[in-house]
Amino acid sequence: MSDLPLPVALVILLVVAVVGLALLWVGAFVISQAFSFLWWLGELSVQAVALAVADRRLPAPETVEDTEAGPVVWLACHTTVCGHLTTRHDMTATGALACRTCGSVTAPGQSR
Repeated sequence: MSDLPLPVALVILLVVAVVGLALLWVGAFVISQAFSFLWWLGELSVQAVALAVADRRLPAPETVEDTEAGPVVWLACHTTVCGHLTTRHDMTATGALACRTCGSVTAPGQSR
């Protein structure tokens, strides 16, 4: 057996256990900080992509002279018949836009 007295052996065992738990706690802290950094990096990349895409607005609808009925505006028609797609709209005398596909009329100022 060992020639160390029992109290000394217990103290050494206690010191080893405390140091082991301290290293385990430090390891857990380091791992949590690493995951925290990865979470922050992910949030930063999502914000960067959102910022890059935020200023990309669609241009205003172009008015093209049409030989049939006057000015025509290409605009998204917000009906289920047109499937919310961009269709041709005729400008009426009051300034409203009438869809050529489904016939719905959009009041002036509500076209965008």
